[in-house]
This record gives sequence, structure tokens and C-alpha cells, in this order.
Amino acid sequence: MLRPCSTQVRSLCSQESVIAQGTVRLMQMQLQAQPKGKLHQVLDNAQHYRPGLVKEFVKTDPMLELMFLPPCSPDLKVIEQLWKLLRAKVTRVVPPRPT
Repeated sequence: MLRPCSTQVRSLCSQESVIAQGTVRLMQMQLQAQPKGKLHQVLDNAQHYRPGLVKEFVKTDPMLELMFLPPCSPDLKVIEQLWKLLRAKVTRVVPPRPT
């Protein structure tokens, strides 16, 4: 179980390292759920996928493969499509004119 950084170790533990630990734990759970075959992870370029902890874990398991999306690729990110749709709907809302 991951615990937030205490005040005694705050200088040794950053938010990125906590996110990296959570990322490694999630990958472990996914590998356990899929015992056969290769597990392909498609990731954006967030900084918490880059620390040594995640890289070292990926090196230890040949069944795990990380594939990073190219930078500035909104067409490949599903959430970006949602924001585009939402922006279009919100910006087209025009208040009624007073008569």
C-alpha cells in the first residue's frame, strides 16, 4: 500500500516518485490479471512515466512493453476529442436576445 510522504522524508520523496510507485503497482496488477501474452501500454508523455523506478520495472519484465504517443497528438488522445466536442457545444450557446 502506498503511503503519502511523511514530513521526515519529504526531502527524499517527491510527488513524482509517489506517482511513479503507483504506476509500477498498476502495471504489476495488470500483469497479474493477464498472465499470458505481452502487455502493451500506450502512454502519453507525462513525466511520471519517465523516472528510473518505472524504467527499471519495465526492464525486469519482458512481457511488458511501453509505447509512448508522439507529443502534440490530440487525435490519438480520446479525452482531447471530448474536450473538442464540449468546447464546440459551449461556445455555440448564445443567450436569448431581449425583445
